Amino acid sequence: MYKFIVLVLSLFLASCSSIAKFEPENINGDIDNLLDLSHPIENINSSSALLENSSYIYKDNISKEAIKNNYNFVCKNDGYKIITKFQSSIVVSDEEMILDKKRAISCAIKDDLLAVLFDDNSFYLKDLSLNKILFKDSQNEAKTIYNNTASPIIDDSFIIFPSLNGKIILVDRTSYNSNIIDVDFNDFSNISLLKKIDNNVLIATNNSITLIAPNYQDSIKIKNNFTRLIKDKLYVLAQDGHIYIYDKNLKKLADKKFPFATLMGFVHKNENIFILEENGFLIKTNLLLQEKKIFNISFDKEDKIYFGDSKIYFPTSYFVAK
Repeated sequence: MYKFIVLVLSLFLASCSSIAKFEPENINGDIDNLLDLSHPIENINSSSALLENSSYIYKDNISKEAIKNNYNFVCKNDGYKIITKFQSSIVVSDEEMILDKKRAISCAIKDDLLAVLFDDNSFYLKDLSLNKILFKDSQNEAKTIYNNTASPIIDDSFIIFPSLNGKIILVDRTSYNSNIIDVDFNDFSNISLLKKIDNNVLIATNNSITLIAPNYQDSIKIKNNFTRLIKDKLYVLAQDGHIYIYDKNLKKLADKKFPFATLMGFVHKNENIFILEENGFLIKTNLLLQEKKIFNISFDKEDKIYFGDSKIYFPTSYFVAK
């Protein structure tokens, strides 16, 4: 019996050691010009990264002011800022105001309206100028909450809330009537992307991409690690090493595969995107995926990594796309 267990363990270890990894044939150099962060990253979410001194990175800029200790930044606009921690969310403007005794996951602010999603999968629309809740609802609590949950959309005629269980909630801005749309084939994943292009809405979870157009709805089942819009095109990093480009109607425009690669996320600058691969590579390709250069870059794949617009932030340093 002992010999059998040893044999099985040996075979298991041998199979693990032989798992294929992304191994580029040509390397174009090393990324050795990372810039130092003033303070290490403590926490990240879909829209920002919090530093240990309580300043935060938002839209590729490091805030000059710090927020309250033990709080995380969630969103800001119109002179309002939302910060949160476990069992507490606060609105910061001229003075602080308690928002709720829950942790805010994502939010959007426009025209003094706040649309916010909480960690218990509840959400509401609030008029901050009147301190009045206009709409409130909830979904079943999610088993897992990821740090890439999308922000709500506040449009002229409707509000769209993402949920933590693969649904979106469409709310009429006049009547506050709501409709629930399942966009994740009952896989109950967090909504990781929620964007409006013209009259179309694109939604992504870790398992699927969905289009909601005025007269129809379409979906693609695709396991992915990262999605982002660039110039009204949707770029998807699939878990099988593919990168796909779709237009606003979910028509595939291009794709390219990097065999055995685990593509973690990307940033872009001008006509190029820079994709981080977990085995220590940075892939530079143009927006049409027609050219590529691959560089060595040193990082730990278990680290907290925040993808800004044109900068990749590691725990103590960051890369600037050029």
